[in-house]
Amino acid sequence: MDDYTPWGSVIEGTTAEIKFTIKDQDGNGVQPTTLRLDLYDYKTEKVLNSRLNVSLTPVSTYVTSGGICTFNLTAADDVFYNSALRQETHVAKFTATWSTGTKVAKHLVPFILRRDSEPTA
Repeated sequence: MDDYTPWGSVIEGTTAEIKFTIKDQDGNGVQPTTLRLDLYDYKTEKVLNSRLNVSLTPVSTYVTSGGICTFNLTAADDVFYNSALRQETHVAKFTATWSTGTKVAKHLVPFILRRDSEPTA
């Protein structure tokens, strides 16, 4: 992910909604049978809020039959890894599988986390 466009920005300690479409190889929206989440700091790749390979179940809670995925970050997800920074980039990585696991899609959602107060020394 050397070259990317951030999805948006989030103020630390707030909730935010991530929305995107999971598509098959033909570009059609698809509801996967499994959906997993990783949340990490872009620069260090350090896992945030213990969100490593988290199973999002039931899938129908997060993804419609047309493949539209909606996920709400919690306030605990939106915390700084480096307390000295004013902003840092985090990544939510979604891994979806269907067709008994033979089809896989990965969706990276980088976002800028912004400080709500002054950084600590």
